[in-house]
Amino acid sequence: MRRRPDAGSALMLAPAAVLVLIVLGAIAVDSAVVVLGQRELSTAATAAANDAAAAALSDAGFYGHDGAVDIDQTRASQVVNDVLEQADLRGVHRDGSPDVEVVGPGQVCVRLTGHVDAIFARAVPGVPRTHTVHGRATATAVRGAADAAGTPTTEPLPPGGDC
Repeated sequence: MRRRPDAGSALMLAPAAVLVLIVLGAIAVDSAVVVLGQRELSTAATAAANDAAAAALSDAGFYGHDGAVDIDQTRASQVVNDVLEQADLRGVHRDGSPDVEVVGPGQVCVRLTGHVDAIFARAVPGVPRTHTVHGRATATAVRGAADAAGTPTTEPLPPGGDC
C-alpha cells in the first residue's frame, strides 16, 4: 500500500497548535493577575474609605447643636493609613501614599495606586514585567434618625464632590 504525499501533515501542525494554546493560556493568566490586583486595590480602598467616613467624623459638628456630619481631613488620612497597613493585598505592591480627600459633606474619597508582577510575561523580551493598577472608592456618612415608632432610619446626605 502506497502512502499519500499529504499523509501526516496534520501531525506537523500539532506542535504549532500546542504552542499557540500555551501562549494564549499565559496571556489569560497574566490578565487574571492584573484583574485580581485591581480588585484587591479597589477592595482595600473601599474598606479604608468606609472606616474613614465612620471614624473621622468631626466631633465638634456631630456632637454640637446642629448634628452636622463633617469629616476631619487629618483623621481621615490617619484612619486610611492605619487600615492600609493592616490590609493583606495579595500580590499587589502599593506605590506611594494613598490620596485621601474629603469631597463633600460627610464624603471621603480614597485613591490608591499599585503594581502587580506578571507571571509569564517576564519570559518575553520587551513586555512589561509589572502592570499598574488603581483603586478608588468613596464613602458617605449618613445621619441616623428614628421615626415615630422608634425604628432607626437613615437619611443619606446629598452627593458632594466627585472622586
